[in-house]
Amino acid sequence: MKNKILALSFSLLAFSSSEALAVEYAQDGLVDAYADLAWDELAVTGVSAYTWSHSQSMARTADYWDITTQTTWVQQTIFNAAVSIAESSVSVGDYDAAKATGETQAAFISSQSTAQLLSGSYGAYSAEARAMHGQTYSVASAGTVTFSIPYFLDVDVEDSNGDNAEYAYTRAWSWLRLYNSTTTQWDQVAGTYTEVTSGSGSLNISYTAAAGSYLLFEAGADTRAAILNPVPVPPSVLMLLTGCTSLFFLKRRKS
Repeated sequence: MKNKILALSFSLLAFSSSEALAVEYAQDGLVDAYADLAWDELAVTGVSAYTWSHSQSMARTADYWDITTQTTWVQQTIFNAAVSIAESSVSVGDYDAAKATGETQAAFISSQSTAQLLSGSYGAYSAEARAMHGQTYSVASAGTVTFSIPYFLDVDVEDSNGDNAEYAYTRAWSWLRLYNSTTTQWDQVAGTYTEVTSGSGSLNISYTAAAGSYLLFEAGADTRAAILNPVPVPPSVLMLLTGCTSLFFLKRRKS
């Protein structure tokens, strides 16, 4: 009789513990990743702006945890076609608690990804956004050309009890391409790609260009955010498992 009471006590303990677990997991959670480039403060020396320019934006969201295989995302994917820098390009992906915004205007490049879990909710959400500008330049005289553009990156993670799994990523990047008249392609100039993943400052590129050449300077902002709160085991299941375990040990003891 004593052993049966002990088994029942274990079952009741499991019930109370699992109820506490369910309450513990029901927390607010937020991951917000932000990246910005000040295109209107781009400083250029040794070149003159040419005619062609382009801007692009992209946004993706998903109702599951995905930080490595973004190409598989199918929920709320928006990829805007290229437009000129004078035009704005905005892509917004909004799926339940995940939101991604990639935006370009004449003055700036902006990317923001947000994944959020409301109180009492479980599951996972992912978001990704990208935005970029590109401008062509002509080189009149041989010499060193320079490009410098300010950036600002920031991440905000809120998880009151540390119950969620979070991921946040920010990146600002720039590179330089040289027009190849033989292939009619823009070839990346070796050693000019630069990127940062945190903080604020300026992206700087320096290159010795030949007279009569054409260059394409591109800069962009990328962000990713993901949050996960695992679904807790229902109290009834934990109670059943604990009860069965108690009865198993009770049976072994009798034998």
